[in-house]
Amino acid sequence: MNKLYLLLFVSLIVFSCKKDTENTNAYGTKLVKMTTERIFEEGPSNFYEYVYHYNEKGQIVEIENTDSNGLSYFYVYEGENLIERTWVKNKNNTVYKKDSLEYYAGTNNITIQYYFYYGSNNPLTHIYYFIYDEQNQMVEKITYEMSEQDTSSIEKYYWENGNIIKNEVYDNKGKLTFEKSMEYDDKKNYQYIYPSVNPYSKTQNNMLRYNWADYLGGVDLDCNPCQYYYQYNLAGYPLKINFEGESISTLYYE
Repeated sequence: MNKLYLLLFVSLIVFSCKKDTENTNAYGTKLVKMTTERIFEEGPSNFYEYVYHYNEKGQIVEIENTDSNGLSYFYVYEGENLIERTWVKNKNNTVYKKDSLEYYAGTNNITIQYYFYYGSNNPLTHIYYFIYDEQNQMVEKITYEMSEQDTSSIEKYYWENGNIIKNEVYDNKGKLTFEKSMEYDDKKNYQYIYPSVNPYSKTQNNMLRYNWADYLGGVDLDCNPCQYYYQYNLAGYPLKINFEGESISTLYYE
């Protein structure tokens, strides 16, 4: 009889823990882990796992890649502003690349200086200028290449209801080379907390599909339009993301 009680007690604990874990992910809003499987028509698929680490302010300070041959990412803040990002090789714990962010007083505009690390030679390769509107939405990105000592591209972003609905890319002569139009779901963008200046991580909702036009012939995509398929938790955040059957991501929250 005692053994029976013990078995029932242990079973209850296991069931409760499993239920708590499921409920945490079902109602969670804080992203703690994401796994992605990239599927190829030929050869084995690739699997990635990232673990998210936060400081006491709730800011991401590290995105840990569990692959020993992969890259992990580290972030430094000054108040609410991200001021430095570092990419580190897990294999030998050496810096692969790093950038620093400078903010313009009285505006939302940012300059990023971007360095690649090659042993003792750490050249400045690119400078990016980001221009924001009054709603703190990025409306223009200017890329300056140090090797050419010239602007290489200008990207423009058009917003509606907190989402980017159109993106245009111009060369340094002002010629339109690429454009993309997007549609969104009505759920919360899981990327919003990312320490990133990528404007798509700051949209209100998750991208459902996009159409694109490449006027140079340099983009090789099998889909047009390209479609994302989502499963959501009860808090309105994506639990699974399927992109055209080519990649499947699973997200974990607390």
